[in-house]
Amino acid sequence: MAAAGLLEGKRATTHWAHTEELAARHPGIEVDPDVLYVDNGSVLTSAGKAATRTSARASGAATSGR
Repeated sequence: MAAAGLLEGKRATTHWAHTEELAARHPGIEVDPDVLYVDNGSVLTSAGKAATRTSARASGAATSGR
């Protein structure tokens, strides 16, 4: 998503082992290494497999009004 420009000007996260590289390659992204997921409305990023499940549940709850 970063390479496609979808995260430009947005806050995002990724697996802790890749946060520094993401920030270095894409300085226009506000990389947050301390969260499991970041939901920007139209774009959701997560910090690994377990975080993906957590973010999917949160997104589902938000869209269903729970």
